[in-house]
Amino acid sequence: IAEQTGDKNAIGSVYGQFSNAFMKVQNFPLANEYLLKALDIGKEIGKLDLLKDTYYKLADNNQRMHNYKAAYEYQAEYLRLNDSIIDEQVLKKTAELQVRFETEKNEKEIVLLNKDKEVSEMALKKQKVLKNSFIGGFALLTLLGVFVFNNFRTRNKLRLQKIRNRIADDLHDDIGSTLNSISVYSEV
Repeated sequence: IAEQTGDKNAIGSVYGQFSNAFMKVQNFPLANEYLLKALDIGKEIGKLDLLKDTYYKLADNNQRMHNYKAAYEYQAEYLRLNDSIIDEQVLKKTAELQVRFETEKNEKEIVLLNKDKEVSEMALKKQKVLKNSFIGGFALLTLLGVFVFNNFRTRNKLRLQKIRNRIADDLHDDIGSTLNSISVYSEV
């Protein structure tokens, strides 16, 4: 079915399973043949996990066939590929951690910038309130000054009016008294 659908990954896995079955019945040469087919497919599609497992099985199978040189070479390839996969995973994890770190760092910077912005806005509001209070106080002080000045002028006018009235009363009394004196002299 895998060959009919052209699924090379599945074909490589099936070859690996065939090799397992032949290794269990101790038919190592046939197991080796299927492992080499799986190795070719793994190289063709670049499936690292399939290659790693196949190298491991080839090393084990060749050791059972007492072909130690080939077993050593396959074991070395297995270790190299395993290290490569681990290195790739470490690099990938490191990159993920770096991205996460940068993201958290940027989020913290955004929070700090927002707080700075809020502080700036509060300072501006405080300055605006202070400015408006100063203007309002100045206007109130000016209005109070005008009221006091007006009150002072009105009192001065009233005092002058009282003086005029007293002078007028005194003149009236003097004139009345002079007229009375004249009237008495004229009768005499």
